[in-house]
Amino acid sequence: MALTKVTSGAVTGLATSATTDTTDASNITTGTIPTARLDSTLDLSSKTVTLPAASVTAHATNPTKASIEALGIDLPAADLTGTISDARLGTVSASKLSGALPAIDGSSLTNLPGGGKVLQVVQSSFSGTISWSSYNDITGSGVAITPSSTTSKILVMIESSGTQTNQASNGAVRLWVQSSEVASRTAYAGGHGIRNLVPLVLNVIHSPNTTSSVTYYAQFEKRNAGGLGTANFGAKGSITLMEVSV
Repeated sequence: MALTKVTSGAVTGLATSATTDTTDASNITTGTIPTARLDSTLDLSSKTVTLPAASVTAHATNPTKASIEALGIDLPAADLTGTISDARLGTVSASKLSGALPAIDGSSLTNLPGGGKVLQVVQSSFSGTISWSSYNDITGSGVAITPSSTTSKILVMIESSGTQTNQASNGAVRLWVQSSEVASRTAYAGGHGIRNLVPLVLNVIHSPNTTSSVTYYAQFEKRNAGGLGTANFGAKGSITLMEVSV
């Protein structure tokens, strides 16, 4: 039996959606449209899209910037927890910073200009009557400091003034440290009557070359200067130490 070709014009009674050139999308209710039949760009801005559970799970367990952007998700900062690694941080503007900075340990600072920084200051006040003819310290005239480096310098400042008993009140002060005299100064009363003793001032830069505690002493004595005698005199002042880095 021979078959005769049937043309579309010879077929009647079919629904409009049955012809390929007039198919309306609303008539497609089953099956799957091949990807090749879809445009390269789909406008879903006004549509509601339901993602497969497997796809959502994959993004939730191993999220990446690209995968989150692909889902069109905007995460509020309030929903974020955990810590962002330093490698993920860019430049943060000053206007975004608030609160107090943590304490900074100077030993951790690097690339700073070298030398000339005051690292610590200690001071002690003293007062007493000098009644001896050989150097001795009085209460408060010794002060200790522990250098932070063996290369540090110690600026020692001794300031003292007192009342003379008479014109024979002559005296001296010296800086005594590490079992040796570093420097000394002398004051002469001179003249007649009771008046303030010429101030005893001594400023010295010392190199202790240690990181152990060192005690600096301001020691005083009365002396017979120019044959004027050795009357007692009062000494009142302070000794100040400054550690300076080099």
